[in-house]
Amino acid sequence: MKSANIETKLANAISNEVPDVLDNILSKCQTQSGTAVELDEFKNKTQVNKWINSIYATAAALALLVGGYFVIGQYQMAHTVESVITLDVNPSVELKVNTAEIVLSAKGLNEDGTSVLEKIQQDGEKLKGKELDEAVNELVCSLIEEGYLSELKNSILISVDNSDNEKSMEIKTRLVTSVGNTLSKKGIDGAILGQIGTANEELSELAQKYGISNGKASLIESIIAKTPQFSFEDLSKLNINDLSLLAEKWIGEMENISMDGTPNSKGYVSSESAISSAFANSNIALNNDCEIGTSLDLAGGKLIYDVSVITDNTKYEYRIDAKTGAILDWVSNIIGSENMSNGQDGSSGSVNPDLPEVAAKDIVDDAISIITDITNKAIEDASSPSELP
Repeated sequence: MKSANIETKLANAISNEVPDVLDNILSKCQTQSGTAVELDEFKNKTQVNKWINSIYATAAALALLVGGYFVIGQYQMAHTVESVITLDVNPSVELKVNTAEIVLSAKGLNEDGTSVLEKIQQDGEKLKGKELDEAVNELVCSLIEEGYLSELKNSILISVDNSDNEKSMEIKTRLVTSVGNTLSKKGIDGAILGQIGTANEELSELAQKYGISNGKASLIESIIAKTPQFSFEDLSKLNINDLSLLAEKWIGEMENISMDGTPNSKGYVSSESAISSAFANSNIALNNDCEIGTSLDLAGGKLIYDVSVITDNTKYEYRIDAKTGAILDWVSNIIGSENMSNGQDGSSGSVNPDLPEVAAKDIVDDAISIITDITNKAIEDASSPSELP
């Protein structure tokens, strides 16, 4: 028998042995209700879920990024210098503050300034981390305790450096008032100078050269602008009280500088005393026709009075120490018919030692009397109404 016939017979035998039960099985199955889920729809839902998950992940990443930037921004704001405030008496102290006006650093700009800060630290305090107003108040109290501020030396300079002029003005005005109140509580009638502005490179170099603050350098520059005969070097040696006395007459004309109160001149002789000394030394006949002039000046790093007295034919010029009242030098010049002789016939010297003591007293009394008459006449002229032509 051929193999092909054998295979055919085996297939038929197996087919006959296995029954066809498919129809029977299907007839016994119950009909199921519902919706068939197509494969394409399932794939679409899977893709939507993946897209939503991607959105969530991206949003989370953005939230972390924004939060990180916020934290970094807050840190930078807290540690970035926005304003520089300098307090000058003779000690000079610089405070740097952030946007919230919290002190980031306190630095002495000269030996006295460093000493004051060290004393504050020895007392268990430190200015760093304090609010600006509190730090300034504590610093002023320390300056008073150490004797740098007193009734005789009552002037302090507050300088504010901020790129925003409006903000600088607000800080300056507030601190000037606060310091004035602190001085008043300590029994000191203070003179508080306040100024705003940013120091340029040239001014900063001058400040560094002479070992002073930018604020003091700026005040000196403003004084020199009004009185060019002064040198920066000479003015840099003066304390703030002396500079205040020089600047007082120009305050209203100085840009961005104010003064609350009056600098104390009790440590100096009065201009009236200086004039009296000049009259006493000149040994001249006094009358109401004398022309008298006086001004505060600077020579040899100290304040002096320039006093001039003009009589009918002579002009006397004196330089008098503003602290002691001593005559430093003097010169007299004969006045011609129209112009002064410019010193061609002049003479100069020191105090006249041969002037009798009684005569000197009489001259001083006469001088005071003449000054009083001149002053009263000036007041009467100023108060009387002017007549129109």
